Amino acid sequence: MNIGILGGSGQVGQHAVAHLLACTDHSIVIGGRNQAVLDRVRDTFGERVRVLKTDIFDPEALGAFCRASDLVINAAGPSALIFDRVAQEALEAS
Repeated sequence: MNIGILGGSGQVGQHAVAHLLACTDHSIVIGGRNQAVLDRVRDTFGERVRVLKTDIFDPEALGAFCRASDLVINAAGPSALIFDRVAQEALEAS
């Protein structure tokens, strides 16, 4: 199973990645806007983690991220701007 974490390079997202790596044998896909930061986070966590440059406000990029994930966790913000766009895109991708 691929677990996708949007905002996985942020503080909350990295805690979620570490927890999932410790408690499951699933692969993690981290989504975020900054490729250099994503690459550093991937290098920190190792081979079960891959990254996908994703902008939540770009429907094509968000759709590609959701299609690459069996389960999507949103750790990106601000929630006042994102609303349910991640949930809606994940539903369409399923």
